[in-house]
Amino acid sequence: MRRQRANTFIGISDFLLALNNVIFILFIFAVMAMATKAPPAAGVELKAEYLITAEWDLAHDCDVDLWVRDPLGNVVYFGQKESGSMHLDHDSRGSLSDEQKLPDGTIVRPKAYTETATLRGIVPGEYTVNLHLYGGPPINGVQSHNPGAPYTVPVHVRIIKLNPSVVTEFDQEPTLERVWQEITVTRFSLGSDGSWLGADPTPMSLQH
Repeated sequence: MRRQRANTFIGISDFLLALNNVIFILFIFAVMAMATKAPPAAGVELKAEYLITAEWDLAHDCDVDLWVRDPLGNVVYFGQKESGSMHLDHDSRGSLSDEQKLPDGTIVRPKAYTETATLRGIVPGEYTVNLHLYGGPPINGVQSHNPGAPYTVPVHVRIIKLNPSVVTEFDQEPTLERVWQEITVTRFSLGSDGSWLGADPTPMSLQH
């Protein structure tokens, strides 16, 4: 009887040990699976093929919007920052969005007001890049919206190819002259391999 109890005890111990080993192995597989699915760490940028930047001087404290349309008709702008393989990283409203006040009262300002659109994949065909002067300088902390009001702001627009090496394919500085004005900066075409095929200034509205 004692021997039978001892054998029973040993059998249960072996079973529990084996169960612990199985649980440990499953835990390792679970950790590996989570590691492979973990999102990129903060500050790690997704791979981009092209950057389209619109930049204007701090002296022109206004709200300029960058609009980009791809060959499939997808459009990115402040109201839709993700569309197709395109992404708009930031809606700059001048000082209202880009200046920060520190606890000691110091105002932190960027070097310039900037909006950037990223092409994270290549869709061959024609892309359209437009600028829209959404609002003039803020009044008492509120963006002024007076369509047609005269306001002149030069905007530096660049289109930069990133792969396999960094090349600036387009670099111009068009001027917006009144609130609510929309202009076509360029309509450029890309090949299936991402090659730059040329640009066309023919106007095309992207406003809905």
